[in-house]
Amino acid sequence: MKRRTMLVAVAIAVSAGCATSGGPVYDKGVDLATARRVLAERGNLIDREYPRSVGHGVGVVVADPERVGARAYGIVVYLADDSDMPRGPRFVDGVPISFTVTGEFRG
Repeated sequence: MKRRTMLVAVAIAVSAGCATSGGPVYDKGVDLATARRVLAERGNLIDREYPRSVGHGVGVVVADPERVGARAYGIVVYLADDSDMPRGPRFVDGVPISFTVTGEFRG
């Protein structure tokens, strides 16, 4: 598998404080367990939908996570560059998808 699913801690660290890098910012997310479940079930769909992504994970995707508390999570898709940034809000099974430009991951 060429893409890696990021650990929750990594996804949160990358996206904390800047819910997205140019992508949509949401007012509501979902709880952590829901975001994890949907990513586990739909990760392959996300890979097909965004073939130039370099990975994905679960992270904070709302503009003000302290205001919404435990329902601040969504799926974060990591992109190599901003030319791959989709426009407008995106969801999978009701879970918001955020996009962050990270460049290529090196392992």
